Amino acid sequence: MASRGSQLILGLFLVGTLLIPRIHAQTPKGCYQSCTNDNQCEGRLACMSGKCNDDPGVGTHICSKAPPPPPATCKRYGYITAGTITSNECNPNDVPCCVTGHKYGRYACSPPITSPATTATMTVNSFAAGGDGGGPGACYGKYYSDSERVIALSTGWFNNNSRCGKTIKISGNGRTTTAMVVDECDSQNGCDAEHAYQQPCATNIVDASAAVWAALGVSTNDDRYGYMTVTWTQLN
Repeated sequence: MASRGSQLILGLFLVGTLLIPRIHAQTPKGCYQSCTNDNQCEGRLACMSGKCNDDPGVGTHICSKAPPPPPATCKRYGYITAGTITSNECNPNDVPCCVTGHKYGRYACSPPITSPATTATMTVNSFAAGGDGGGPGACYGKYYSDSERVIALSTGWFNNNSRCGKTIKISGNGRTTTAMVVDECDSQNGCDAEHAYQQPCATNIVDASAAVWAALGVSTNDDRYGYMTVTWTQLN
């Protein structure tokens, strides 16, 4: 039989062995953080194309409820702070809705445009009167039905209205379609009635009507609907 001293030493060794993995364990990563395997991602997130994201295998919608972070190539120049926003002003199901008192970064730039195409995150927007886009399109002061293939570009890519009316080729989900630029996805302002109480737009956004999503073959019950990586090219 082992002595009490030997038992104590053995017990301490076993406790230390159990603690080692915890000491060296990596903090789980959240939405859109870089990863190499599923074990690095929080909870029910999965490592998808090198980023922690919703797991289509279990149907999670965690990341789809949060906007992607701005690329490191574009630097914040200030903040806006959301005033008091009531539930009837901004439905919590509308993403991304501002939260009373929270600060949101302001950006005047977008990532560089690259050849042959520029990578972006495509979001969904209604450009119709009373839709989640707020006021009419910045280019022509008009509203557009959800059946029209129209888009808004982040402030830097919108480039002071210089892309108004331009035809953009968008590729994603193994398909390609075209859409017309009619609005700015404002990366500098938000959290007010003009912007439907939504957060300032991220810097790398192609904000597309439902018709664009349909043309790319992505249905409303697809986990990617609302946030999907695409590429875009200006045609004219």
